Amino acid sequence: MEYYKFKTTFAAHRQASASENYVLAERAILRKEFGPKPSYNAKALARLEDRLGLTSLEIADKAATDVDFLKTAAMCIATNSSRQGTKLESELIEGISKSVSRFGVDMGNLSVNELIPVKGSSTTMSRRDAKKAFGKDYKNKILKSFDFHGRIRDHSRYRQILGFAKVCVGNGGHQDNVRVESQEFISWANEHGEADTIYVVLYDTDDKEKDFNLLSGLERKTNVWVENHTTFQEKLRRLMIESQS
Repeated sequence: MEYYKFKTTFAAHRQASASENYVLAERAILRKEFGPKPSYNAKALARLEDRLGLTSLEIADKAATDVDFLKTAAMCIATNSSRQGTKLESELIEGISKSVSRFGVDMGNLSVNELIPVKGSSTTMSRRDAKKAFGKDYKNKILKSFDFHGRIRDHSRYRQILGFAKVCVGNGGHQDNVRVESQEFISWANEHGEADTIYVVLYDTDDKEKDFNLLSGLERKTNVWVENHTTFQEKLRRLMIESQS
């Protein structure tokens, strides 16, 4: 039976995000908005200042009379779109949620402070509670926070889903971080996870050659999944169909 499956391509997201970042950088230069919470890469601006031997205000003055210089400077200091995975990850979960709700799974995003697994324990708690419990050392006691959760409405074995999502677009050091975080999460889920919960590493990239090779070879229990956004939907659908047969 056919069903709606959410699909997306990350190359288009990356291009749109890059264009938006160039516009934000140009606007910041022209308006001389070089204060806190910048809409550009502050470290890149510092490197540009050093390279040109100009202050940020001098760069802005030059850009005001030279459109080609403005565009070049904006490209140099614009935020790298590959660093904006969090927005994509949130949109990914929203898209998946619409798809899987049709066959009995309710999913939603979690904030970075909402639910965090504690190392060496089956305990999960909010970041606020972790700070209270462990004090200044709390960061060494916890793993990466869960990015999404789900409720399985009618299944004989599984009741909920907990996971983290990572979207890697373009190049950069993300892949190493993803592997480390995934290994820690999978190890924790294998040892401390609940039997009625599906634990998911949702990993997507615009580079299909790197797709699952990044996370290959990681041993895991049957309720610990490593999927991309399409295979995750397919696997959940098969799980629900099998439970009804």
